Amino acid sequence: MTAKLSILCLLGTLLALSASASARDLVDQANRSYQAKEWQVAAAAYESLSLEDKSIGQYLYRLGVSRRHLGQFQAAVNALEKARKAGVPGMVVDLEMARLFADRKDLVMAVEKLQLAGEQGFGNVQQVEQDPGLATLAGSDGFDEAMHVIRKNSAPCEYLERARDFDFWIGEWEVYDRDRTVKYGENTITSKSRGCYLYEQWVSAAGNPGSSMNYYDPGQQRWRQHWVGAGGSIIDIYGGLVDGSMVLEGRIYSINPPSDSPFRGTWTPLPDGRVRQFFEQSKDNGKTWIPWFDGYYQRKSESR
Repeated sequence: MTAKLSILCLLGTLLALSASASARDLVDQANRSYQAKEWQVAAAAYESLSLEDKSIGQYLYRLGVSRRHLGQFQAAVNALEKARKAGVPGMVVDLEMARLFADRKDLVMAVEKLQLAGEQGFGNVQQVEQDPGLATLAGSDGFDEAMHVIRKNSAPCEYLERARDFDFWIGEWEVYDRDRTVKYGENTITSKSRGCYLYEQWVSAAGNPGSSMNYYDPGQQRWRQHWVGAGGSIIDIYGGLVDGSMVLEGRIYSINPPSDSPFRGTWTPLPDGRVRQFFEQSKDNGKTWIPWFDGYYQRKSESR
């Protein structure tokens, strides 16, 4: 009896392994056909796979794509909606729906689906512009509005008003005293990562460099600067616009000798086009402040 049971278990295991191997072969065949754009074979393979396991959204999504390329509109819609229910992100499904309706020449529904994809976070502008089907939507009612949403997703900082507060500091500058008799150095402020932060590259008149990252933190709802200078100074200050000036306050740290104290920076755009950068330091924990640096920025293009 024990020997017969062992044989039955062995046969069951062999059958399971055989079925598993067949399933893997079918998955490989489906994926190869999909990548090769052999839509008829891919559709049949993904149809079979989705019938075996309805919980795998990728099978259903690729089935929908294959059906679209075969011109099987309703079958494609059904597969894509099942893919949505199986967990494929809505923006991915609705983008494919937009292609599906565009192929059907239903531009109203195509734009509506494109808009929905954008509202769910889709932000690949280039993908829309280079897609032959989606490109046909240009000029349709609502297309510009949909693309505006997608562009905002692609570069959110460019559309965040508070992230533009410090843009008056962007440029290539020479920095002098108030009367422009002493040159302190040169500074280049560049907008980086599609407007998400300002990168400062300072070189003093003596050749000492320093740099900082400046960005608006929407979570804290304030601006922040992190500065590191070759002389061993580290500045960490934060704040925002006050009466048109950027006012950031925090602490300054020195590596050698070790020390730290309250620190404040104020950047003010002036009527003549210059920007004043005024730094103050406190030796009594913020009770009183003494000037630390007072520089006037003049654009290089205007200083010659």
